[in-house]
Amino acid sequence: CQSCGIDPAFTAMTASADGIYYQEHGIPALAFGPGSLGDAHSCHEHVAVGDVLKAAEVLYTFYRSM
Repeated sequence: CQSCGIDPAFTAMTASADGIYYQEHGIPALAFGPGSLGDAHSCHEHVAVGDVLKAAEVLYTFYRSM
């Protein structure tokens, strides 16, 4: 993330995600994606194109490092 200009942070999420089902079986999970949780699934839901491109860059960099 840092090589892509993002300072990663671990935070709690106030929304629901399928990761909890993996965690229940001892499989680590995380939620990652562009945009703001405050806008997700609302009548004002939107994601900036720049956020989508940055998320794609981070995921690409992560996969290339594996």
